[in-house]
Formats: sequence, structure tokens, C-alpha cells
Amino acid sequence: MNIEELITDLRSRVNPDVTTRIRMPQSYGRHQVVKALEYLAMENERLKVMAKRSRELQQKCREL
Repeated sequence: MNIEELITDLRSRVNPDVTTRIRMPQSYGRHQVVKALEYLAMENERLKVMAKRSRELQQKCREL
């Protein structure tokens, strides 16, 4: 299961009526996990872009 599938699966298990209430810890916990995974997936993509740019810059410097 990749990260997108995991996020989709967990999101489907979150009861939207209780995501703001802490009384129902299971659904609230899932909501928090989904938010954390979404953040990490975005951060991972950002780092991939930065790494690609860094490699391109290094290549240009070598060519000079």
C-alpha cells in the first residue's frame, strides 16, 4: 500500500462529525494521522523537487 492509498483508506474511516471533538479518540486519531501523512507526502514531494534542482545546478557548475 503506497502513501496515497493509505491516506485515502484512513480518510474513509474518519467520521467527519467527530474530527473536532476529542471524545471519540479513534476517529480523531485517524484524522490526525491523515493530516500528518498528507503533510509528509507534500514535504516528500518538495524535497524531491529540491534534490532535482540541486542536481541540475551541480551539473551546470561542472560544465563551466
